[in-house]
Amino acid sequence: MSVLLSIIVPVYNGVRYIKNTINNVLAQTFVDYELILINDGSKDDSLFVMRELSGKDKRIKLFTTENKGICAARNLGISQANGEFIVFLDQDDDFDSDLCRDYVETIIKTGADMCVFGRSYTIIESNGNKRHFKIQPLVEGLLTDKEQLYGHIFNVNNDKTFMTIWNCIYRKNIIRQYGLSFPTVLRAGYEDTVFNMLYASKCTSVFLCSRIHYSYQMRKGVSTITKANDNVLDDFYFVARMGRELVDGLPSSYQNAYRFFVLRLFQVPYFRILTHKKRISFNEKMELAKMISRNTCIQDAAACTMAPYKVRILYKVLLSVIRYGIRHGCFFIVVAALDIIHFWKEKV
Repeated sequence: MSVLLSIIVPVYNGVRYIKNTINNVLAQTFVDYELILINDGSKDDSLFVMRELSGKDKRIKLFTTENKGICAARNLGISQANGEFIVFLDQDDDFDSDLCRDYVETIIKTGADMCVFGRSYTIIESNGNKRHFKIQPLVEGLLTDKEQLYGHIFNVNNDKTFMTIWNCIYRKNIIRQYGLSFPTVLRAGYEDTVFNMLYASKCTSVFLCSRIHYSYQMRKGVSTITKANDNVLDDFYFVARMGRELVDGLPSSYQNAYRFFVLRLFQVPYFRILTHKKRISFNEKMELAKMISRNTCIQDAAACTMAPYKVRILYKVLLSVIRYGIRHGCFFIVVAALDIIHFWKEKV
């Protein structure tokens, strides 16, 4: 079946949300699409709901597999996609009825290899109450300069252009041409960023659009970015190594952008581990923090030679240290801050 757009939705134990998500897709003002549902070994009644709804619309294609994780599920969806363009949606988020139409019309009109739209976030408390958290529109424009594009890939200005995939539309031929996929080794929530970094590095043009159609639902203890994950450190090292491969052989400005990216990203495993690993002692946390800060990925990143990068990231890291110290003891502020400054001065 030849269609213009393939919409890929991985589903795992999403019985509470998937019916609403499917109905939101069926209510789209754009109709030339296929909806690819990947049941990733759900243990609840998600498969029953999807089978029931897929029987009512021939545009819905349902695949089921044993549980292998969201990356493997999305990769299966890519392999089954017939559309010229691809969009990824999560099983439990909200989006308006014009999302597909605007995504497709914009990428066709601009001729870009990829279009990225603005984002919004909603926090859902444990009692079900919703709290609007953040709206992130993008500065609209077409990126064609390679150095500028890599600045966005490595988040130099902290606009998080390529952080998420659900606000993007991709060309399937680029994904197939370069054999791009979601790394199945990732378990801590970096998969969107990694896929976008790999994809964007193959683009000659990316269009940024300020319009927002999608709201990411942050459910406490359920969404990846709100829960503890013991894989966060390994995943960080993987992302750092992958980023290094993207800039190998490129000019120093690209190297600095990459190093800044790693230093900023470094905050995530550093403070997630210190905050969430309740089972280890304070001294063990301190040793772990020192080990992370002296890792070769971090040491390489600390070689960033542009002063503004160093000043900005050191300021952000120390603020995070202070916030952690307020919760867990002032002694940590002194020790961790001195340790960070020590390894920093060694590289200046």
